[in-house]
Amino acid sequence: TLLSTLCDVVIELGSDYRLVKAAPKLRSLLKTSDGAGTCGAVGSDFLAHVVEDDRPKLIELLSASIPVPEGILSESLHQTPVINHSVKVKLSLKGSMDTAFSTELFHSSFTDSDGRSGHL
Repeated sequence: TLLSTLCDVVIELGSDYRLVKAAPKLRSLLKTSDGAGTCGAVGSDFLAHVVEDDRPKLIELLSASIPVPEGILSESLHQTPVINHSVKVKLSLKGSMDTAFSTELFHSSFTDSDGRSGHL
């Protein structure tokens, strides 16, 4: 995808901030080798990889996502997800051995064709 070309890692989170799709590039970026193999796995908690001091900032950003008004999805959209907005935020992620490193996160919230909201 175009995003994969422009970004080091692209992840899709559900409204609970857990990965909706596997993200092997996230695991590679964080250079983690957790015994359970959960980093980047479907259902893993993305917030666990955010430095604790930055979690409130990220949760505030994700919680402030603008929902798509009821009825905006229609046949004319061909079931394409609706992107609500895009925001950039600087925060630190935890890599191997809990080493923190700075990153820029670009965020867009969306509502898919089934009406579920999520985050890219």
